[in-house]
Amino acid sequence: MKNKVRTLLSHEGTRKYFFNTSWMMLEKILRMSAGVLVGIYVARYLGPDQFGAYSYALTFVALFGPITKLGMDGIIVRELVSHPNQRAQILRTSYWLKLIASFLTLFAIAGCLPWLNKDTNTNLYILIIAAGLIFQSFEIVDFYFQSIAQAKYSSICKVIQLLISSIAKIILVFLHVNLFWFVIISLLDQLALGIAYLVMGWQKEVLGDKAVDKPLLSPTTQIENAEANTSNIDKSEFVSGVAKRLLVSSWPICLYSLAVTLAMKLDQLIIEWMLGVQALGLFSAAIRFVEVWYFIPVIIGSSLFPYLINNHDKPHFEKRVLQLFGLNFYTSVFISLGTLLFGKEILVLLYGEAYRLAGDVLIIYTFAAIFVFHVSIRSKLLTLRDEQHLSLWLLILTVIMNLTLNLLFIPEYGLVGAAWAALISWASNVLIFPLISKKLYFYIKMFFLSPFFIFYKRVKPK
Repeated sequence: MKNKVRTLLSHEGTRKYFFNTSWMMLEKILRMSAGVLVGIYVARYLGPDQFGAYSYALTFVALFGPITKLGMDGIIVRELVSHPNQRAQILRTSYWLKLIASFLTLFAIAGCLPWLNKDTNTNLYILIIAAGLIFQSFEIVDFYFQSIAQAKYSSICKVIQLLISSIAKIILVFLHVNLFWFVIISLLDQLALGIAYLVMGWQKEVLGDKAVDKPLLSPTTQIENAEANTSNIDKSEFVSGVAKRLLVSSWPICLYSLAVTLAMKLDQLIIEWMLGVQALGLFSAAIRFVEVWYFIPVIIGSSLFPYLINNHDKPHFEKRVLQLFGLNFYTSVFISLGTLLFGKEILVLLYGEAYRLAGDVLIIYTFAAIFVFHVSIRSKLLTLRDEQHLSLWLLILTVIMNLTLNLLFIPEYGLVGAAWAALISWASNVLIFPLISKKLYFYIKMFFLSPFFIFYKRVKPK
């Protein structure tokens, strides 16, 4: 066993992806820590009512977020890895597609506001937060670094943004300002991250006078020899062929991401509609306590995506997939059991007595993480195999069930009913809905085998 571990750690590819994952994990752990500490500090200051109003504005904008991203994030990374000779064209075209989509999304949100029948302040909060979507077009710098397994540069950008945001929120609490200024910080968060990406992109010659446009030899060689292997990305025009290829591959993921957002956020809008902003504030505090951990499968999947692309036809690929599912399974179970045992007391201790009712929601909602972790990795694998439409159908069914159960449970059981609706919906996504296609049977099998991944030698998908 020790020899196997030593051999694994000495492998160049293993070390590369390990350090890449480590950087992404470090950034997310810092974000999680700051999100919990600063977020709790802000929630205590605002109280359930104002925190509920703030959560409503964030949730409403989040529903439109997938439209801005166009479902291209994973596709862009895949294209950068698979077509290194077209790297400049892919980056430039992706930027313009995302920028156009962000403005269209902002106009769509503005058009929806009159139909919400909300007060002027709520509409203003929504528009301010939505304006930050424009700066997401600079994420192409992050995708470039992901494609060459150099996530540390993206992580540095995100840590800078996190530091600025956290300090600003703490200062606002000390100044005893109203909710409006916290909304402004949400906009400045996106602006700061966009600027950080721009600076890092220019410094590492992803943008500007020099941009790598030759095949990759290795991440180290890529960075060190950037000047020798360059072409001007700013002079690279929008390529319609590249845009068409990206859109054809990404539109199912865009719909899938929209369905994911609906599955994750729709219950919050229903709660605000049926129970009011105070109830939404309590529910938001509980689910954020759980969702703060959702970065783990996302980071693992994003970091290993280039590896999955390059090794999907290798004999050991299926075994690695099972190990990936197993790692996520035990991580999610550990989080859920820890939250069950100590979460309610910790929540009241951190948020205050005003949020005590959120504890009952927390101990139910936490077990949805077991299924959400599985879905996150499964979606990456389906993207790899160009089977995004299956992910979409699974999420559509999940949204329909979640909506139906919320409408049935919330009037009878309140916030606890919404928590049960979420848990049942995500469990069905993993265990029941995949029965619609034989191509998905493999992933049901993965879920049941994942607790035993250490002992299972080989799995062959059909």
